[in-house]
Amino acid sequence: MTFVNNHVSPTTDEDATFGPEPYDVNFIFPILPLSLESPRIKLIPFIPKLHAELYFNATVDCQFLYDFLPFSMATLKSILIFAEGMRSSPGKILFAIFDKTLLPESLSAHPSRSFAGIIGLNNANLDYLSVDIGPIVVLPAYQKTHVATHSVGTLLRYCLELPSAVAHPGLGLRRVTWLAKPDNIASIRLAEKMGMIREGVLRWTYVVESPGTRTRDGDPNYKLGRDCLLLTMTCEDWEMRGSELVKQKIDR
Repeated sequence: MTFVNNHVSPTTDEDATFGPEPYDVNFIFPILPLSLESPRIKLIPFIPKLHAELYFNATVDCQFLYDFLPFSMATLKSILIFAEGMRSSPGKILFAIFDKTLLPESLSAHPSRSFAGIIGLNNANLDYLSVDIGPIVVLPAYQKTHVATHSVGTLLRYCLELPSAVAHPGLGLRRVTWLAKPDNIASIRLAEKMGMIREGVLRWTYVVESPGTRTRDGDPNYKLGRDCLLLTMTCEDWEMRGSELVKQKIDR
C-alpha cells in the first residue's frame, strides 16, 4: 500500500485580501449575537472590509500593544493576513469590540468613535467542548476601563452558559482556557479577576519571531520560542462561582 501527503501551505502572505463576499467567519460553533454583548460592549465578528482599517488606524503608532503577544501587526497587510489566518481555521474566530456607552447610533454611523479593540477565540474543539480566549488587544484609550472586563466576561458567558439559558444562551462548553506570557502581569490579573484558575506553565507554547524566552541550539530552522501560563475555567467552576462573579463584574 502506498500513501501520499499533498499538503500545500496557504499563500496568504502573497495575496492578502479582505476575504470572501459575503464574509464567512467559518467557525465550528454557532454565533449567538444576543449573547455577545453586555450593557456596555458589543462583540461583532471581525470583518476586514469593515474593521481592518479601523484597527490599523487605531494601532499604527501603538506597537507596544504586542509586547506580550506572539505576533505583531504593523501594516494593513499584516492585519489582513492575521484575520485570514484566523478565518481559515474553523477553530478560530476574531471579534471587533465596540463600546456601547457612547451614543448607540455611533456604532454604525461613526464606528471609529466606539471601536475599542479585538478579542478572539482559538483552538475551539467540538469533540472536547473546549476553547481558548485570545488574542485580546484593547486600544490605549480604552485600557483601564470597562472594556477588557466586559469583553472577557461576555465571552466566558457565551462559551460556558448552557444553550437552554433564557437570558443569555451559550455554547455549553466544558473548558475555557487562557494563555499568558508568564511575566504579563496585567493579563494574568485580568484572567484571575474573572475567576480563571492557574493550572501551570506550558513550555514551548509558541514559536515567535522576537523576543523569545527559549532557544534551541542546533535547530536548522532556528526560531525563538516562549512559554505560557495556563489559566482555566471549567463548566463546574462556572456553575459554582464563575457565573455569579462575571455577572457582578458586568453589572457593576
